[in-house]
Amino acid sequence: MLKFFKSPIFLLLLLSFFILVLVFNFFLSDKDWDSTYWRIASGINHQQVTVADFATTKMNRVLSSPVLVFLPLFLSSFFGGFDFGNFNFSLLMMNVVFYFLTVIFFYLLVQLIYQSSRVALIAAVIFFTNYAMVSFGLNAGADMAGWAFMVMTSYWAVKYFKEPQKTKFYFLAILTASLGMFFKEYAILGMLTLGTLIIFLKERWSKKIIKLSGAGLMFLVIPGLYHLFYYFKFGYTYLAFYDSAARLDNYDLILLIKVLGSLFTIGWFYFLFGLYQEYRNRDPRRTEILLGLLPASLAFFGWPLFTQRVAFVLVPLLAMISGFGLSKIKSNLLIALLLIIYAIPQFFMPEILLMVNL
Repeated sequence: MLKFFKSPIFLLLLLSFFILVLVFNFFLSDKDWDSTYWRIASGINHQQVTVADFATTKMNRVLSSPVLVFLPLFLSSFFGGFDFGNFNFSLLMMNVVFYFLTVIFFYLLVQLIYQSSRVALIAAVIFFTNYAMVSFGLNAGADMAGWAFMVMTSYWAVKYFKEPQKTKFYFLAILTASLGMFFKEYAILGMLTLGTLIIFLKERWSKKIIKLSGAGLMFLVIPGLYHLFYYFKFGYTYLAFYDSAARLDNYDLILLIKVLGSLFTIGWFYFLFGLYQEYRNRDPRRTEILLGLLPASLAFFGWPLFTQRVAFVLVPLLAMISGFGLSKIKSNLLIALLLIIYAIPQFFMPEILLMVNL
């Protein structure tokens, strides 16, 4: 037990818990809670929705994120009954669990890639103090669960890439992503990482194609059956939801600069330093893994609405490369100072975003 309290992962949990307390006490407000899931759950709970409603964007989250509608609805009964506050408190408590899961699995993922607890700890601090994490993750919203399943699936995918003879990691990645699709669509990005890493395996292409096909088919079984059930019952598909979002397409160069700039702020300089250190300390195997993570990290370009919340899928890759760069600094005090300089603006980002009209 004493060994655990001296371990990097204990320090990680302590720091992440400190951020959690900080956010809950000074920055979280029920005025900022997302009412989307509450409205859907309220309509179902009070039987105010018709069968026709389930075939509209009004109820699309019953299709794409059913657990985040029905589980808080169930849990709210343990917190005094169903109302706006109790429903969102239930969702918030679920997100706290996913927050710690995400932090731990991200730490393990970075440690697996770099074989260094020092790099993993620095990268994890950059990761969980990011604006999108503290603002949208530690809130009564849907993103935290999706990010958790994305990171967990990516961890199993990298484990499989490093030990392809252990097929249990292959199946764990598929199962994790498949279950994650009932929480939030981000989970599918872990499958994109698995597929990319399978392509990088030193195997015959025929074997790779079998693995890719098998992964895709197994991944689709559980969520696919649910989507088919929803289509035959209500006549509505996820493509209809995506099409409705595509009509609101708001991409342009200025917005891209604003969103990506505010997404990682001064961290971009850490990232550039990390890329330099990656070049100086080149490791072909690690480069393959980082390239394997790249398609999922850039997948936000495939979504019509461009915000920090959607672009957060890029942050894990930025954070781990930045962490590697900072780990090369010999002074722990300087590293701590740079992490503080990065973290402080994240908590005041709403005011900064108003200044840049975003």
